[in-house]
Amino acid sequence: MSAPTTRPEDAGIDSEKLEALFARAKRDVDDGTLPGAQVAIARNGRLAGFRTFGTARIGGVDRPATNGTLYTIFSSTKAVVAAAVWTLFEDGLLRLDERIAEIVPEFGTNGKDVVTVE
Repeated sequence: MSAPTTRPEDAGIDSEKLEALFARAKRDVDDGTLPGAQVAIARNGRLAGFRTFGTARIGGVDRPATNGTLYTIFSSTKAVVAAAVWTLFEDGLLRLDERIAEIVPEFGTNGKDVVTVE
């Protein structure tokens, strides 16, 4: 991963609050709550901050986590998708009454062509 592309303030992010977030992640790693953490903050397409802490299990061995470490996030994807969907709503790119089959035609089989985003 690359370094931040901008100062946090250039992306509308408060540097002090961002540093507090990084400090919290580091504390949770240092006290053993998490083995490792990776935090990336972006706004309006600009990466304002990115840090990696702790270790990751790679090939059955604990190794220092790096900015290039990939993580399996399992059910956390639900929150990521929900955030993306709300952004699409806010930008007017998705409507509650829109039919899923209009977006993903393959979904419209077996009578599911009437199912809406709502």
